[in-house]
Amino acid sequence: MTDSQPTVPVPGPGASPETTEQAGSAGPARRPHRPSTIIWGFVVAVVGAGILARAVGAEFDDGLAVIVLLGAAGLALVGTSIASVVRRR
Repeated sequence: MTDSQPTVPVPGPGASPETTEQAGSAGPARRPHRPSTIIWGFVVAVVGAGILARAVGAEFDDGLAVIVLLGAAGLALVGTSIASVVRRR
């Protein structure tokens, strides 16, 4: 094909205007961010910050820090799940 003109998708038989508009859009629809992904991202960031803090000489109880971090992450995950269920009703 040597044409330099862009091709436009042609809707097939039975295509509704909504599907025609979606077919001509620039890309796929973006899904919202999942709360669990964000929470686990914070957990990884906090672990990294703890490692850096240890590297510069900070002193803290490792076991207690892990317990608090996982407990807070668990509460946040349960809380976002409950909020999601309530929002859907």
